[in-house]
Amino acid sequence: MTKRNTSPVPAVKPLHIGISLVKSIGGQGESVRHFHEALGGAVVSFTHQDRIRREASYVADTIQVPVPDGVIAKLAMIPSRSALDAAETAAGKSNLLVVNSMYRYHVHWAYGMARRLKLPVWLVLHGALDPYVLSYRSLQKKVWLDVWGKAFLRRADRVIFATEREREKAAPVHAGGNTRVISWPVELADMTKATASRSWIRERFNLPPGKRILLFLGRYERMKRPLETIQAFAEAQCSHTSLLLAGIEEGYSTEQLREHARVLGVEHGVRVSGPIYDADKERLLLGADGFISLSWRENFGYTTAEAMAAATPVILSPGNDLRSAMDAVDCGWMLDDFSLETASRAIREFDAVGPEMLKSRGAAARHWAEHNLGFETFRHRLLNEWRSCCGSHDGTIRAERTT
Repeated sequence: MTKRNTSPVPAVKPLHIGISLVKSIGGQGESVRHFHEALGGAVVSFTHQDRIRREASYVADTIQVPVPDGVIAKLAMIPSRSALDAAETAAGKSNLLVVNSMYRYHVHWAYGMARRLKLPVWLVLHGALDPYVLSYRSLQKKVWLDVWGKAFLRRADRVIFATEREREKAAPVHAGGNTRVISWPVELADMTKATASRSWIRERFNLPPGKRILLFLGRYERMKRPLETIQAFAEAQCSHTSLLLAGIEEGYSTEQLREHARVLGVEHGVRVSGPIYDADKERLLLGADGFISLSWRENFGYTTAEAMAAATPVILSPGNDLRSAMDAVDCGWMLDDFSLETASRAIREFDAVGPEMLKSRGAAARHWAEHNLGFETFRHRLLNEWRSCCGSHDGTIRAERTT
């Protein structure tokens, strides 16, 4: 663990700004929560008004700025002028704007407030410059970057990435001296609950006590590849393992996934659930024998990190940027490509290895998470960045930065 710096720190009063920071947002909401816990301040979320009605905020006391239902407003996340009053008041009480993600109106609003109030800005990208992200709606994103985004990146006091791999992939668009890599933190799971969690997960999903469980945890969308995960599992022809998918319907429904398993003839070995949160989510991670992500892109991958913190070995595609820091850690199966053949081979090996091997790899995963993803290390690094770039901020946003 990094030793805390106890020297005086100028009081930081950040405003954390994001989009759709509600319960179903997943990793981005989790990282905003951790920034908020580390630095304090207020949180503003530009969110579709129907989601505000349906879901709780990810961070308590978030100022939700409702975005109306019109097509243009929804696409660009543009609220009415009157809806911004509370957010502008919060900005006026802050001395740092932390802006999450790109390509939407909230970034323009934040820079407008920064100019007016002479505040420093940190941009937290969440994979926004990843080649995969730039591969869809590419024309709109290219135009936005050329007209506004690249200037925003140059002018930011800090551009923050969650992994070194994320920064490397962003370099063709922005590689300025204002970039930093600060990995998000995770909490270590309570291992005293592992035995009870193993019983709970098997009872809840009607599986035999000795059945090995491989867990997929995430949104049911194309990028996460849940259909391909089921297909790779089917091709592996496991003898001892069931595949459990738990997630939010966002592109695919739970019934579509179940039907896919039926078509492939593995409906008895696959369980599909809706979203599972909080204490039950920890039980999932502690009770499973392995975690799998074949995602096309995960710029950090909170659920991967949480699985490792629960001593659960992992199967990861090359799209998981966190794995680039773990190649020398024997904590699971790091896949060399995205092919189903490679994935099914790893699942087959997972099914065949002895319990001691799984236990050893899980222990290595937890050890790595404990020593690299601690909350105090995260907070220490954020405060150091505040101290170095903003603690004596000159009250202006620099018009240009050298790249």
